[in-house]
Amino acid sequence: MLSGVLIMLAAYAAVFAGAEYLLRRGWPPLLTRKSAHAAGGLVSCALPIFVTKAAAVSIGAGVSLFVLAAARRGALRSVREGGLTGAVLFPAGLALSVLLFWGEDAVIFQWSALLLGLADAAAGAGGGLWGRRKYSITGHKTIEGSLLFFVVSLALLGAFMYFRQGSLTPAAAAAAAAGALAVTAVESALGKGWDNLGVPLAAGGVLLLLK
Repeated sequence: MLSGVLIMLAAYAAVFAGAEYLLRRGWPPLLTRKSAHAAGGLVSCALPIFVTKAAAVSIGAGVSLFVLAAARRGALRSVREGGLTGAVLFPAGLALSVLLFWGEDAVIFQWSALLLGLADAAAGAGGGLWGRRKYSITGHKTIEGSLLFFVVSLALLGAFMYFRQGSLTPAAAAAAAAGALAVTAVESALGKGWDNLGVPLAAGGVLLLLK
């Protein structure tokens, strides 16, 4: 198990190192942060392959504390620019998703990590670059970013149903669309980084219903 923990810690370290490298290469903090967001979600999908559920929770909590400590020392600008709360809550949200949704095959957790990593990154990057129609419930969002979140969520939930059921019927597609709309509503309502906590929980609940 120790070797698996070391592999996952090395993978997360590579995510941070890659984001810092991109920042030094001139990428804007928005894109370095969202690239780390997407990569972190993808790496998290490998947790059930290498570590136990308890180890995954410990890794999530440890990474969250590491980000907080590093940011207070002025490090990790690539992921903390734009708000430290979101950077700290991203691994914490995944750790909570592990506790709630890591079942016998851990598939619900893995897809919730994908939704958090890919849909939220697409919304943040797209909204930040091209968003013009702004709104705020508990934090600043854009209509364009929310639409991107919905589209990516719909694609992922549709893929989830296809792989789990072997087909994607009109009824299944409609259920995926309803689920994507529900998760998008949660993401839209939670700002200032708190969507990193709410999205994986909402996604896990939707995935359980669609399973």
